[in-house]
Amino acid sequence: MYVRIVEKSLNSTAELDNIRKATEISWLGIELYHKWLDVDLRKMALHAKSAEKVMEELSDNAQKRFWEFRKKDIHGCLREDPSRWPVKVLASNSMYRICKTIFMEYEARDYEGSERLFERLCTMIADIFGNCFTNLPIVIPMQCHNSAIEEREESVHNAIVLLGKSEKILEILSQQPLSSLNPKQLTRIDDWRSLHKQKTLSTVGSATAFSSSDLYVSIV
Repeated sequence: MYVRIVEKSLNSTAELDNIRKATEISWLGIELYHKWLDVDLRKMALHAKSAEKVMEELSDNAQKRFWEFRKKDIHGCLREDPSRWPVKVLASNSMYRICKTIFMEYEARDYEGSERLFERLCTMIADIFGNCFTNLPIVIPMQCHNSAIEEREESVHNAIVLLGKSEKILEILSQQPLSSLNPKQLTRIDDWRSLHKQKTLSTVGSATAFSSSDLYVSIV
């Protein structure tokens, strides 16, 4: 819920709307049918020997479906920016890139076993949510001011509800030092990515190191 509100408030361009549409359609299939683009995830999990094998199979399926969907409208895909691709093309490309990014980090860090990989994935997802939540103090006041006068009452009500529900999150954020980015940069994922890469390079001292931000910015 919070992620959708932040995205719609701060990133309402046509390109990002198409990406959100692809995400929502993909998640709807997963939640209702446990399928991602007709791939039965439950069956895959039952037959796979390890988490690495699941990731590998997802990557292969995503790559296969990407080329299948792209062939149907190859000229449109070549003309358009990736963020404007058809939903299925965008979703399959995203899954393929995400899996490949995870594999690259997995191999670079030499994780021991599926549990360590799962822990790392949880950390990556938590980083994404954490970065998104830092924008809540910006979004909540926007809910009160950006709507038309006739919609202002409902908008203010929604902002109050959001403030109440996110109170614990805001409390945690207030106790943690935020990044060195300015408020405008906090709303842009590419700026978060650059910051994470700088920190990684300065602490690890190697261009082959991967930060968690590589997962969610290599989508399109």
